[in-house]
Amino acid sequence: TFMQQILAGDSWGKVSIPIIEEQAWTWVIFFAVMITINLGLLNLVLTVIVDVANMARDADEQRRLAEKTAEFEQARQQLLTICAELDCDESGELSYTEIESGMDNHPGFAATMALLDVTKDDMEFIFRMLD
Repeated sequence: TFMQQILAGDSWGKVSIPIIEEQAWTWVIFFAVMITINLGLLNLVLTVIVDVANMARDADEQRRLAEKTAEFEQARQQLLTICAELDCDESGELSYTEIESGMDNHPGFAATMALLDVTKDDMEFIFRMLD
């Protein structure tokens, strides 16, 4: 009946009160047991809540990674398309003149380079570095 009383909360009047009336100091034991059980249950509930939050965070990180990968692939395809448009002689390679012309005449290429904080003055250095 002690376990039934502590875990289920039954029979407080039948079991604990007569014991406490007989020996007054026993209220400390009953109180400590009740607090321990309540804190244990609260800990269990909080563990479940934190675990669900962690799973949601992991799912969100995976979603963000998938979005970033898709954005990267889209930007890559767009840059390949722009580079193909800049390749005037259709050699499959961009010359410095084609890149320089693209900075002046192709708004998409110029916008992409501006987004990367690359100016026309930087293009020769970048071309030499990549060549």
